[in-house]
Amino acid sequence: MKKVLVISLVLSALLFGTAWASPLMDYEAGRGSIDLNWRSTGMNVTGYTHANLPDNYNLDAAITFGLGNNFAFQYRNFEPKSPVVTPWNFNGVLTSGQFTFSSQEFNVLYKLGKDVSAFAGDVSAHGYRWTPISTYTTAARNLWQIGITGRSLIAPKTTLWASAAAGTDLTNLEIGVSYEFTHNTEFNFSYRKIDTKNLKVYQISENVKSTGFGYGITYKF
Repeated sequence: MKKVLVISLVLSALLFGTAWASPLMDYEAGRGSIDLNWRSTGMNVTGYTHANLPDNYNLDAAITFGLGNNFAFQYRNFEPKSPVVTPWNFNGVLTSGQFTFSSQEFNVLYKLGKDVSAFAGDVSAHGYRWTPISTYTTAARNLWQIGITGRSLIAPKTTLWASAAAGTDLTNLEIGVSYEFTHNTEFNFSYRKIDTKNLKVYQISENVKSTGFGYGITYKF
């Protein structure tokens, strides 16, 4: 919760700036954005599985549509996969394998001001353990979140932005910088942390935390 507070303070500071870059703040019907980020992600898994997994590059993608009247809808998909790890501790048996964490978000956003929005939504979280023999579904749970996102111009065509969301057994944080290199296309560099707890597998709880830096583009239409 300390990191949520820190980023919330950053967002409060952003309210006093002006900007035009990421994230999308024009919620006029028909407006939208596509975000594609290539993220170096490490994962920590505790509970049914115990593993501190090394970084691996994965795609973090989102699409946002303006609905009008200050509302927008967003779908976001992030499925980080670890490298194939040897040995992999599967219930005390050492083998080679891989862990995948699937996070799908369905958010409704409401514009509070020129450069700040609140949002709420559902996060569908799943964990999968893979071995050469078969795939095991390790954990799954739907989690609700509520959050705030904001942005501020810090240099010509350069914007600082951040997002902080939390819910029961969920923390979802991101902070980044974007540079507008064409009228509707931006380059982004960001850090993201998503921490889920008490995902259920065979009546046992599992916690999955994913963190990492990423870079990519945002296209607005």
